[in-house]
Amino acid sequence: MTTVEGKLAALVDESRVAINLGSAAGVQEGDRVSLFRTVQVDDPDSGESLGSVEVKKLALKVELVREKMCVAAVSDLFIVDNEAGDTLSALLRPKRRKRVAFDVARGDQRTVKVAIGERVTIDISRDVDSE
Repeated sequence: MTTVEGKLAALVDESRVAINLGSAAGVQEGDRVSLFRTVQVDDPDSGESLGSVEVKKLALKVELVREKMCVAAVSDLFIVDNEAGDTLSALLRPKRRKRVAFDVARGDQRTVKVAIGERVTIDISRDVDSE
């Protein structure tokens, strides 16, 4: 398996994004996509930048491929948490697909904030070099 890096190019709708990688990069339908956010870490005493850490914030799956771009749909699920309970009741609660948006209301745990240019990786399900 090969991993290629790209960037989020557009928000298609609340469950799909466009990415600046397509068939020319070896992307095909069904490939898995990870969307990351960068967290800057500063020293609490001096304020000096200690660097950054990338955190995976969303999983998607490619559903449409063009030569230079693809569209991926959210594959992460959100467990509706409207009541406290044990693990079994959590497993039985309804699950909904997460959403994506440029702006997220406070307290909205189902929607993931995204931005144009955020880093994505796509796991190519076949070896591109073998063709």
